[in-house]
This record gives sequence, structure tokens and C-alpha cells, in this order.
Amino acid sequence: MAVTFELKEKIEDTRHRMVASAATCGMNSLETLALSQELDYYIAAYQSNYQKTKS
Repeated sequence: MAVTFELKEKIEDTRHRMVASAATCGMNSLETLALSQELDYYIAAYQSNYQKTKS
């Protein structure tokens, strides 16, 4: 359960940083794209962990 909570926090933090980056640097900036990829990673990890706990 702690892993899921930690991932949720990382997802929210990364999402906020990505939105801020997009607002200041643009949607296609390297920083925004890197944060988007980081967010994708955390979401995939969360979904994988969630499915394992449901089984």
C-alpha cells in the first residue's frame, strides 16, 4: 500500500512540474517532454502495481 501512495505522490508532483514547465517553456521544450516521459513511467508503474494488488 505504501508503494501505491508513494507513486501517487510522485505522479501528482511530476504532473504539476510538467504543467508549470509547459506554461513557461512551451509544450515542445525538452524539459516538458522529459517530465512527460517521467510521468508516463510513474503512471505505468502505478497501473502495474494496482493490477498486482487486485489479483
